Amino acid sequence: RNVGDGDFRAYFEQFGAVSEAIIRTNRTTGQSTGLGFVTFVTEDSARAVLLRRHQIGTKYVDVKVDAKSSEPDESGGAGAGYGDDGPRDAE
Repeated sequence: RNVGDGDFRAYFEQFGAVSEAIIRTNRTTGQSTGLGFVTFVTEDSARAVLLRRHQIGTKYVDVKVDAKSSEPDESGGAGAGYGDDGPRDAE
């Protein structure tokens, strides 16, 4: 089963407040492209995500910093974008 936006967001909320969580979909088919982005309210939450490997359901998720979103925002927190390189089946 594909991971939906709600499951994706709920998983990452265990690391801290999430301001945005989306999974990219193909505009034609509506199917997931295997790429998702999470923006955390604080930089500390974003850093906590980098400390471990992630599995959502049967999919492993490779987490990376999105350099375009890593600048501190006006609230003093940082938006850090994180995504996966395409979920792969659990082994």
